[in-house]
Amino acid sequence: MENDISNPIENTENQPSVQLTEAAIAHMDEMRKWALVMAIGGFVSVVMMFLTAISLLISPNDNPAAGFLHLMSGVYFFIAFIMIFPMYFLWKMAIHAKKTVKLRLNSELEVTLKNLKLHYICIGIFSLLSIITIVASIIAAFMSGLITSLLQAPTV
Repeated sequence: MENDISNPIENTENQPSVQLTEAAIAHMDEMRKWALVMAIGGFVSVVMMFLTAISLLISPNDNPAAGFLHLMSGVYFFIAFIMIFPMYFLWKMAIHAKKTVKLRLNSELEVTLKNLKLHYICIGIFSLLSIITIVASIIAAFMSGLITSLLQAPTV
């Protein structure tokens, strides 16, 4: 049995309607379960990163590596903060997918897909930023080595 989830107001005879089969709905139900597991795991990871950042921040100041530990604390806070967003959108997608499967409403399907899109946008942006950071670090390391080798006095 197929379920028509097209919007009857926007659907005209010239536009084909979108229909989800029972198999598609079953796939969506399975997808939302795994998305919820991943979102909960992501939230747990974010909390662990915040706790790690706090523990690095309260390290004793007489420690020779205190400055580095405080810097790493800031990095952990930053990463944990930005990782909240994709996990939030994934969680919202799972919640609305459950409503979509249960109620079979177009409006819930739209919200589900919007949150999935926002999740992918966040992950895409973070992936690009990670690649840019890695490339910039490699270039900086190469330039640092080159400049250091050029500035060293020749041995006679």
